[in-house]
Amino acid sequence: MPPRLTREQRQMAIRLRNRGMSLRDIARGLGCSMTIVTVVLKDPGLREGDTLGWEARDGRLCMEEREEILSRLRSGDTM
Repeated sequence: MPPRLTREQRQMAIRLRNRGMSLRDIARGLGCSMTIVTVVLKDPGLREGDTLGWEARDGRLCMEEREEILSRLRSGDTM
């Protein structure tokens, strides 16, 4: 059975891993297990450059900005 993550969540896991985030922190951020994250990161069918077909509206945070916030919060940074 394939992991139960959306395409966006899988792509986010790949980008966060490429930034050096641990599997445990990625799993916590996505609300899933480390096993699922491990399986997703081994999937050759999804890579970081894939397009999602989603763009933030004006005045909203884009996916990269949201990931940066998550990454910094996990590393202990504050506002």
